[in-house]
Amino acid sequence: GPDWKPDWDPAPIVIGAPHSSWLDDAVAVYKYFPSFIARISVSKMYFINVMANALNCIYIDRFSGDRKASA
Repeated sequence: GPDWKPDWDPAPIVIGAPHSSWLDDAVAVYKYFPSFIARISVSKMYFINVMANALNCIYIDRFSGDRKASA
C-alpha cells in the first residue's frame, strides 16, 4: 500500500558509466557524492587532485611494471 516502507538498510551502490565531459562528473558528485576510481595521473593534476582526495578517490596504475615490460 501507500504506507509501505522497505525493511532493509540503504546499501552502497555501484554506478558504472562512461562519461563524455566533466559535466557528467559534476552531476554525479552533486547527486550521489560518490567515490571515484581514477588513473594515477589524476593525483598529479593541480586542484583536481584536491577534489579527488576529498571524494576518497581510488587511484589505479593502469600501466604497471609487468604490463610495460610486455609492451
